[in-house]
Amino acid sequence: MATKNIYASLTNCEIRQQIGRFRILVIGRANAGKTTILQRVCNTRENPEIYNSAGKKIDPTVLMASTERGEHDIENEMVFRNNPGFVFHDSRGFEAGGESEFDKMKAFIASRSKETKLKDQLHAIWYCIPMDEASRSFTEGEIKFFSQCDTGSIAVMVLFTKFDALYDVAYAQLKSKGSSMEEAEELAPKHAEESFAIGSQLKFLYHSKDIRRPPKRHICLPNMDKDDADCGPLIECTAGTMDNEVLQQLFVSSQQTNLELCMKYAVEKTLLKVFGSAKTTASEAHEEIIWKLGGWFTHIWGVSVLILLRARAMLIKVLAHSSQNDDVSLSILLRARAMLIEVVAHSSQNVSLHKSHRTEMRSRLLSVASGSSPLENILQLSSGEF
Repeated sequence: MATKNIYASLTNCEIRQQIGRFRILVIGRANAGKTTILQRVCNTRENPEIYNSAGKKIDPTVLMASTERGEHDIENEMVFRNNPGFVFHDSRGFEAGGESEFDKMKAFIASRSKETKLKDQLHAIWYCIPMDEASRSFTEGEIKFFSQCDTGSIAVMVLFTKFDALYDVAYAQLKSKGSSMEEAEELAPKHAEESFAIGSQLKFLYHSKDIRRPPKRHICLPNMDKDDADCGPLIECTAGTMDNEVLQQLFVSSQQTNLELCMKYAVEKTLLKVFGSAKTTASEAHEEIIWKLGGWFTHIWGVSVLILLRARAMLIKVLAHSSQNDDVSLSILLRARAMLIEVVAHSSQNVSLHKSHRTEMRSRLLSVASGSSPLENILQLSSGEF
């Protein structure tokens, strides 16, 4: 709680100066699909650059030689050039290193938890469990982690990777029940997810007496090796595990693959707080709201700051208009605000957005803000039209 209070009043810019990057420990045995997932999260096909604990970049050939000798340093930082806002630490599956590897991981988590600066602490743990093995049951090392490892307040998630391996099982089950090949193929993913949701693995993970420290959440990740793989659900699920809003904003604004999530949190965490507030009519509060909104979109900040400032008058007028008209429904107001943020974000990522579309949206917003047009008019121009 103390940590939360220390950083609560900081702007996003100050948060990034003091905390810097979002730090994630990734755990999982060999071939769990860890690197592929991190590449998807950072929107790249490149391998990460590796830095030692002193911040010095490690030559790939030196690193490979160490790996071949069975050496592995969990303190090393993995950073993708495409998104340096994330720093990852890799912990191999405990079966590979036995008791020694497990002890190193425990010591690393304990050490990071004692760090006084939030930037040096672990902010999340992703435990990757592949589902493409015949038994598909928890290993001794995995059970050991969730029963013995004290992760404190760190958000821990289980990532069931290679989940599409269960589609074949679901397909066979559907076929055996009389479904055609086409039907079985179409229904297999949903059937696999539904069966897994009520299956023995999750019951064991969350309700077994052997698991004393279950994860906060889990997510099933199929087909992450495909070109069109969607890591949006992983991003959204991770953001939802965080109780610390400072870390939540750092995570949401660092990721570059789920723009919708930025909009969602900008509306829920910023606009809802100022809804109906007397401060919404004060000029000094206008800039504050805009900068807080922009804090959720920092990965497109270089472009979006100008657009956000241009949208300032429109946004505040809509807020002021809403506070003066009790007959306007809250849901309509929230949808209108979400639409404004969506247009702002969309404009930021698409500099070639046709001028006529921006002009029309401005016109509608201004007419609504002035009271000459109903608020619902904003909703008629959706982002899909762009």
